[in-house]
Amino acid sequence: TIGRPYRVYTIEPRAVTAGRPLADVIEPLDQWRFPLLVEGQSAALLTVEQTPEGWAAVDFGAAELSLGPFRVLEP
Repeated sequence: TIGRPYRVYTIEPRAVTAGRPLADVIEPLDQWRFPLLVEGQSAALLTVEQTPEGWAAVDFGAAELSLGPFRVLEP
């Protein structure tokens, strides 16, 4: 089963260490991660990214990231 996807964001470390608020330095990437569930439990992540040709699966795995718990922050 495919779980609820979430968008991947990046943060410029220099901006954070300069004292800028996190909400001002977080930038969305053209990348989404889809948790893959086995018997209702996270087992892996499917990473999908915008490419010049369209959306494409670019990575599969990251099982340790799929285990959570984590919180998705929306800017």
